[in-house]
This record gives sequence, C-alpha cells and structure tokens, in this order.
Amino acid sequence: MIDALKTLFENDVVSTEIRDQIEEAWTQKIQENKMQATAELREEFAQKYEHDKSTMVEAIDSMLSERLAEEIAEFVDDRKQLAEAKAKYAVAQRENANLLPTRGNPKKLTENDMRTMYQHSMSGELFK
Repeated sequence: MIDALKTLFENDVVSTEIRDQIEEAWTQKIQENKMQATAELREEFAQKYEHDKSTMVEAIDSMLSERLAEEIAEFVDDRKQLAEAKAKYAVAQRENANLLPTRGNPKKLTENDMRTMYQHSMSGELFK
C-alpha cells in the first residue's frame, strides 16, 4: 500500500490537499496503533505483575508458616523442659531440706561429721 501511495504522490496524480489529508490520516493511524500496542503491553505487564505478586505472597506465607510452626514447637519443648527442671529442683530441695541449716534450726555437727569434713579437706575433696 505504501508503494502505491508513493507512486501516486510522485506522479502528482493526487492534489497536495488530498496528499496532506492522506499523510495526516496515515500518521494518525500509526499513532493510534502505537497507543493500542502500548495499552495492550501495559495490560499484559499488569497481569504478569499481579500473578507474580500473588505467587510471591503465597510462597512467603508458606515459608513463614513453616518457620513459625518450628519455632513454636521448639518454644513449647523448651517450656516443657523448664517445667520438668523446676519440678526436679523442687523435689531435690525438699529431699535435701534437712541437710541445710536454717536460722531457727542450725544443723549441729557431730563428731563423725567433723571427722568426715577433715578427711575431705585433707584429700582436697571438701568442695567438690
């Protein structure tokens, strides 16, 4: 079509007024096609962006859920171990309460206690 128009323009078959109108219509059509292509590309990129964004959100949500589940499980296990340690400590404290002197009831050392302490001090095992 461009070749046919060139031939008409070169041979002065069409008047300059018609030629100007044809060139203006041609330029306008090219501009419309550019705008349409731009709009289509923008729409395509917008759809790709939304798709990629939703994929990323799903992946991040999944990763966070997994990590939080692991951390919560570890926290629960730590709390369980702490409760067990507290319980063992309380039992040991009750079992050994009679060994510790108190202000109101100081433990009286017997001769055997003193002999044992002396032997341990001489062997270096008093504070082990």
